[in-house]
Amino acid sequence: MGAEELAAPDRSSEVSTRKLKPLWLRMTGWSLIWLAFAVGAVLAGAALWIRRTFGSISIDQMLLNLPGVGGMGITDTETGYIAGFVAQAVILPLSIVLVIAGIAVAFQGIRRFREKHAEIVPIRKGPRWYVRALPVAVAGVVLVTGVGMLAQTTGVVQYIRSMNSSFTLASYYVVPEVNAPQTPHNLILIYLESIEDGLGDDELFEKNMLQPIEAVTESWGQSQGFRMFEGGGWTMAGIVGTQCGVPLRGMQSIELGTHNSIGTDSESFLPGATCLGDILSEAGYTNVFLGGADTRFAAKENFLRDHGYNRILDLRTWSEQGETEISSWGLSDRALFEQAKAEVLRLHAQEDPFNLTLLTLDNHLPVHVFDYCEVTTEVVMTSVTYCSMLQVADFARFLDAEGILEDTAVIIVGDHETFISGGSDYQELLTLEERTVFLRVHSPDGVRPMRDGADQLSIFATALDLLGFESKNRRAGVGVSLFEFTPGRKTALALNADQYSEALQSRSSELYARLWGHDDRGDVYSDFFDPKEAVSEGDS
Repeated sequence: MGAEELAAPDRSSEVSTRKLKPLWLRMTGWSLIWLAFAVGAVLAGAALWIRRTFGSISIDQMLLNLPGVGGMGITDTETGYIAGFVAQAVILPLSIVLVIAGIAVAFQGIRRFREKHAEIVPIRKGPRWYVRALPVAVAGVVLVTGVGMLAQTTGVVQYIRSMNSSFTLASYYVVPEVNAPQTPHNLILIYLESIEDGLGDDELFEKNMLQPIEAVTESWGQSQGFRMFEGGGWTMAGIVGTQCGVPLRGMQSIELGTHNSIGTDSESFLPGATCLGDILSEAGYTNVFLGGADTRFAAKENFLRDHGYNRILDLRTWSEQGETEISSWGLSDRALFEQAKAEVLRLHAQEDPFNLTLLTLDNHLPVHVFDYCEVTTEVVMTSVTYCSMLQVADFARFLDAEGILEDTAVIIVGDHETFISGGSDYQELLTLEERTVFLRVHSPDGVRPMRDGADQLSIFATALDLLGFESKNRRAGVGVSLFEFTPGRKTALALNADQYSEALQSRSSELYARLWGHDDRGDVYSDFFDPKEAVSEGDS
């Protein structure tokens, strides 16, 4: 018997053994391998897109801004974000997977052809076990890598840890019981988009971007080391944190599996929370909001309407009025403050006290240069930020010239730290030992000293203090007024840094169930939140 005859049975045996495997089993196996490969690639692509676009974010931020939940798709910029995500996080990774799959199928076809024509095309012995295991290993690595990258980018580990924390903000939350003053001051609250103190460092950057507003508010009150609260980082979190004294959590904080409707799909936004607008409205204030963007985005409109604001003027208003100085996000800061000048004069002429709240947008990414802004720096956003601060400073001078500051308190505060993504400007901010948010406070009574080392959650209580409202222990939400230098031992500020951080990150389900209008069973109440039942009710 020849050598060829001895070798032939081995090949046929090997081929027949492979063919003994049912077709459905082989198809299922390969389907799972390619599914794992595809899912891992998409997760990795999503993580890279998030880092490049926003930097690292939190689970709360991600859930509160999902398309269809936080108002995504309202502006051209949001549409661009969605298109960019689909292209970079879905289409590109899946295209790469398809190309690799095509190559693999081609090689498999070649191998089967060679096996079929073994009598005329010499072939090697079939692949060893470790070669066959290679696709499984690669798919597994890609899947694990994708999951890990997305988990790290969105803080999944911290989120899981927060669910098991023994701390709860319910232990420190207070609904302020206030007495309105006989002659209340007015309030102007200005949120500066993405403004932190580091932008004023002319050694880090080409120029001091904050110089205009620093100069005009030099005599105003300041708080050294004023921070964005942990768990903040986007505009709605900044607004809710400063006006309600609590971090913004969606309804997913109540219990796992609960849909996070955050006020866009629900009838009301934090109906159980008592916020600044609620108290001022009850005291007879007229609350007005002016913003350049569409307030439907991120459910700002729902929040404002549900918490005492009488008038909301936004991009829809400006478009109807024929304003043309508009970017993909909305009305320019220059035009916004021109509108604000007219509005504040109208409000100041009426008998009732008022709260005028403003939100800038010029230095919101992606960068847009309006005609009134001259670009004199290599980094375009540096000039844009400086131009925005010129508009804020001009408005502050206008308030002074019109005598409005004589009976009106003013708070100018950054809504959050500057976004720093993988490919964005201002990477220099990451070298700072401490990143602090811009804050200046004007008191008609001339009160200046403020507590250092505070965060945005204390602005609610500070605003009430500025306006002359008397509240027990100067507490509101989980914050304490910046004019209170000795916070009580039962406040969250009595915790050490690590404990305070853990408390802020805790899910605090019992508190958020009440704030969102649910009890522990998920039942909804129309009017359940009685200040007399508030947790830690006024304890010092």
